Amino acid sequence: MAPTVLENKALSMLQRLCAEYACETPKSSFNGFTYSTAWVSMIRKPSNGVKHWLFPQAFSFILEHQLEDGSWRSFQPSDGRSAPDIDSIVNTLAALLALLIRRDTGDGIAEDLDHRIQRGDAALRKLLQSWDITSSDTVAFELVVPAHLEMLDKYNLRYDFPARGQLMKIHQQRMNALRPEHLYGNKPSTVLYCLETMIGKLDFDRLAHHQTLEAFIEAFPKDVIMSSDMIQLANFLEETFHAQKGLIGWAPGMILNDSDDTSAVIYILNYLGRVASPDAMIRCYESSRNFRTFAEERTTSTSANAHILKSLLHVPDASKYTIQIIKAAEYLCESWLKGNATCKY
Repeated sequence: MAPTVLENKALSMLQRLCAEYACETPKSSFNGFTYSTAWVSMIRKPSNGVKHWLFPQAFSFILEHQLEDGSWRSFQPSDGRSAPDIDSIVNTLAALLALLIRRDTGDGIAEDLDHRIQRGDAALRKLLQSWDITSSDTVAFELVVPAHLEMLDKYNLRYDFPARGQLMKIHQQRMNALRPEHLYGNKPSTVLYCLETMIGKLDFDRLAHHQTLEAFIEAFPKDVIMSSDMIQLANFLEETFHAQKGLIGWAPGMILNDSDDTSAVIYILNYLGRVASPDAMIRCYESSRNFRTFAEERTTSTSANAHILKSLLHVPDASKYTIQIIKAAEYLCESWLKGNATCKY
């Protein structure tokens, strides 16, 4: 039987991963994302008493991807829908900050940067004026947007817009729940995913113990990736799953486990004929109406619930989890009928 289109794509992806992992230094890849690239472009490293930009190519990316209207938009979804406004807002916030910092260090052509900053400023004001905050569900936007507005305010760029009051109310609720002493200890938190929003609010020197060089799905051990024996890959997943007592995150010991990655591994292991119980996932993430991605999640993810439903349907004793299956299915159907079936991750 000839391979399907999906099988060909899967084979191509595995061949690319194996080629990348043939080198000594493990690699992973990401889609180009202006927000993250802008922050990378702001990193400077001291050398002989002089600070040098560590990733000049990142700043070149920012310059190359500013649009005619002055903004930095997100990549369009493959189904042709418009990209969410919040993505364009956070991209433009970070890129504009990068331009301002670069201009004030005296690097680059000042006139060109001034012009770009003026265009970016005008575009951001337009985006914020039309922003419907009720439609925004991007992870940590209530931390990201206020933090950048505060940073831009130091450059005498003040933004007043209709949703600002509501945004700051949500922001204050999140900040009230934040406990720095938890971050300074060993308790993980989703705030660790967006530490740039905590500049001036946390002592970063006390967070070093949260660092990890490991990665999970994006960076399997090279000998596993290079092996054509899928049994070895299954063994690695199974060992990690059980070592972490049935819960998985981005990497062993990295920040937080979550139901999305855990459900993916449960599905894969059971599909490959291994036994992977969803009990720990249910115990940690089940709520009254659906499943949370993280224990401290503010809003629910439909994609995580979809992955959980898929994993529960593929366990050997699925009937044991009828209540949870119905719960996830009802939540997804309700979200779809209300037009809220969007993915925030």
